[in-house]
Amino acid sequence: MPKIFLISAYTLFLSLILFESFTVFIFGKHIRIDVIEVILSTNTGVTGEFITTYLSQFPLPLALFLFALFFGLFIRKGIQKYKVPDKLAFAFILAMIPALGCLAINASFYARTGTVKGSYRSTSITRFIGACVLLKKSHSQMEDFKQRSRPETVQYISREIQCSNIVVIIGESFSKYHSSLYSYPKATNPKLGELAQSNLYVYKDVITLFSYTTSVIKTIYGITRYRSDKTFPPPFPSVLRGAGYRTHLYDQRDYLKEEKYQVIWSNMFDTKNDTKIRDDLDLINSIDVSKTEPSLYVISLRGQHYTYANRYPESFDRFKKDDYPEVSDKQHAEIIAHYDNATLYNDFVIYSLIRKFMDLEAVVLYFSDHGEEVYDYRNFMGHGGISEKSKEIKYQIEVPFMIWVSDLYKEHHPCEAEKIKNAVNRPYNTGDLTYLIMDLSGVKAVGYDPTRSVINDRFDSTYDRIVLGFINYDQRRRDSAQ
Repeated sequence: MPKIFLISAYTLFLSLILFESFTVFIFGKHIRIDVIEVILSTNTGVTGEFITTYLSQFPLPLALFLFALFFGLFIRKGIQKYKVPDKLAFAFILAMIPALGCLAINASFYARTGTVKGSYRSTSITRFIGACVLLKKSHSQMEDFKQRSRPETVQYISREIQCSNIVVIIGESFSKYHSSLYSYPKATNPKLGELAQSNLYVYKDVITLFSYTTSVIKTIYGITRYRSDKTFPPPFPSVLRGAGYRTHLYDQRDYLKEEKYQVIWSNMFDTKNDTKIRDDLDLINSIDVSKTEPSLYVISLRGQHYTYANRYPESFDRFKKDDYPEVSDKQHAEIIAHYDNATLYNDFVIYSLIRKFMDLEAVVLYFSDHGEEVYDYRNFMGHGGISEKSKEIKYQIEVPFMIWVSDLYKEHHPCEAEKIKNAVNRPYNTGDLTYLIMDLSGVKAVGYDPTRSVINDRFDSTYDRIVLGFINYDQRRRDSAQ
């Protein structure tokens, strides 16, 4: 029995160490609640592409994993072969009791505070236990959000509807550094570039607060409070729905897909697509635009999510690996070409959606959940794997953000249109989307803060933006500029 306990303990510790090695390589973090949530919330289709993409980039971690696995089997065989006496095994178990006590204390500290004080006070098992406790607390947070998302509970400051159609498009893995709207030399955004000559306003300094989708979605809807506000507004779909908007969700990605969370989507949206459409353009074509009632449309695209070659039809296969002579690795050049083609197709998808609203009073917002690295400065593609020590995080944290307004909207709301135009250089983050939507719609709920709406005259541009929960992005930029 003592031997079985030792083997089980070794297996547990080894498994957690290997798991944490995976999270460090992929997400740039030790075992944490947000990392576990990302893994649990990733659907099977994305998981397959995820594994294919990252295993091709990390032969060393894979080799280390296999080495550790075989080493573990070797230790197990050694215990069996040399017949370790039960008394000796029992002595080892007794010696482990103080260590287990320390682990329990550290795990309790992590669960209470969400942090660890130095690596010497934490181990893989400590962080795993603490993260599981925090995950349970997160579920309680979701129960609270279920109540806050009920439109009948919203308390209003103003219910005056000012815009008939609000459209929010959430892209996926769109790097502004591969967009011709942001001076990228390849013409990856020709259609949006045409619109930028008139009614499309491209914002220059917008970031996301996380580099992976699940955490970003939680900040967009206000499930996660990234700033300790005394009063926090309900999610913007619930605010608009309670004021008289018809709210529609077209989701390609299955966020919070578990059955227990479906009530949240039912609270926020009148309609939600039940089936997923593989092609983003087919999804756009399926959208039925109302011309008789004020409506909110939230559309979540597949965008440029890996695998990039699967994100565009053959007719958009414009860029080839030979178009990148500056890239010495031809396999990398081919992947970059696939990504740029996916960006080109995404440009056409967004343009096609905007065309649906050209004759209506409408405001369309587009932004990506996070950015993407495509061999920009290191041998890496994808997102995740960044930390405070990373040389560059801008490729994953900075995102394209743009607002298009129809001619009818400009005619009816010239002052608001001018505010949208004049705000393009302000520092902003997508976690404050709710406040912007309130300003655009005219509907404001208790918790509204004008200093967090990028188009508002009272917008606070001095507040430093914190990304990944611990990196002061603006301070980091100031330090690098010195």
